[in-house]
Amino acid sequence: MENQFGALIKTLMQCSGIKGRELADVINYDMTYISKWINGTKLPADRNIDTIIGLMADCFGKAYSGKDWGGLEIAPDAPKVSIERLLQNGYRADRNAENSRFHIDEKRLAFYGDKRKLIKFLRESFRQMSDWNTDKIVIRTTFDLFGFFGHRFKEVINELDPTVIQNVCLSTCMDTGKALEEYSFYCSNILDLIIEHRHVELSLYRINEADPKIIMINDAMYIQIMYEERGMFAACCSTDRNIVDHSLRYFKSFMEEKELLMNYTSSEVLRKTNVQLDSYCSGYQKQLFNEAPGSMFPPEIMDDLICACEDVVYRNYLTKLKTIFGEKTAKAQVDIFLYASVLSEYIQSGRMSIGNVAHDLTKEQVEAHIRYICKCMKNNPRFRVFLIRDTINIGMIRKYHPSLFLDEKSVSIENSQKSLNESYHISMDSGVVALFERYMTDIEKQSNCTMVTPEELERYL
Repeated sequence: MENQFGALIKTLMQCSGIKGRELADVINYDMTYISKWINGTKLPADRNIDTIIGLMADCFGKAYSGKDWGGLEIAPDAPKVSIERLLQNGYRADRNAENSRFHIDEKRLAFYGDKRKLIKFLRESFRQMSDWNTDKIVIRTTFDLFGFFGHRFKEVINELDPTVIQNVCLSTCMDTGKALEEYSFYCSNILDLIIEHRHVELSLYRINEADPKIIMINDAMYIQIMYEERGMFAACCSTDRNIVDHSLRYFKSFMEEKELLMNYTSSEVLRKTNVQLDSYCSGYQKQLFNEAPGSMFPPEIMDDLICACEDVVYRNYLTKLKTIFGEKTAKAQVDIFLYASVLSEYIQSGRMSIGNVAHDLTKEQVEAHIRYICKCMKNNPRFRVFLIRDTINIGMIRKYHPSLFLDEKSVSIENSQKSLNESYHISMDSGVVALFERYMTDIEKQSNCTMVTPEELERYL
């Protein structure tokens, strides 16, 4: 609890000279209640707060002498109104802070001897988040959250109301060697997390099995897995402010030493660091687009876009991209995966983005773009295009699957959903790249994913 309400009462009592017993008589409450309000251990009930604040404001207002009262903003001509407003604002702030914290029970620590009960508790806690005065949840762990909870983590995180919780920040750990054995599970969990919410910031760190297994949720909850072996399980959990604050500091000291495997970044940072340009330069590329294919534009279209660009940084980006497409990408080993429905929509609308900047191409430009891709396919047998038929039961390939870009040294994930993206997730760790390489190879083997010839691709025009 923030205790703005209690601090205000204490200041008003000190400045007015009104004693606790006197105030208790005025509002008709026992002195012990007022002491708890002042100490911040308890708040008045919502149903009584208007009456309590009204009586307090009247009492303190009559005692106001026009002098400075602890820096409080009190209008000399309307002290009661000013004090009433201050107390109401303080109470609302404390109540919002209280609602934004989990509640276990009156104990400082709660213990769970059953993993299923801990998961149930997390699920119930996440359901309550629609009542929080926040649109963001931050989950941090020192261990592999995906591997520990299995498919149940996806179930728990899906309890978050996406209309309320707009931003999800998850930091967790991974053993890429173990994850490679179950690459489909890990890739699916990562992609599902990124696609489910409007804005997700996912950070993956290399695991250290010797670290204590800690989960921190916002600045409100601390969980530590104490023991799990041969069917035995023990975990402790706390929402006590002192315990949570101490554990958060303890947690951060561990994470500062860990190796980062995957991180998010903004599209602006992505352009400045040339990560995308480097990827298009690579001799080996796999590109899965969940939007119009933002690659392989013919030189004349790039020239039109460059001439129309007023932003110097973006103009330079497009200039580099034009050279890379012609000299590097067109001659590389490239697999482009396109959704049939998205391709058809692009041909009809001309809407697409390059470097996360929206463009509306003319019908002639769209046709020139598709034909240029077909030309690359004819000139380079290693330049292949796959169409994903998404009008049938698509199984592992979701309609709103994030876009994936993989090269020899990196993998990047874009949560486009046919709209401009706020962030990308990038990894240059060889283990993570191997995970997604296997995952994309599996997509190629799906029955609804077919390699097309240049002639078949042109039929969409």
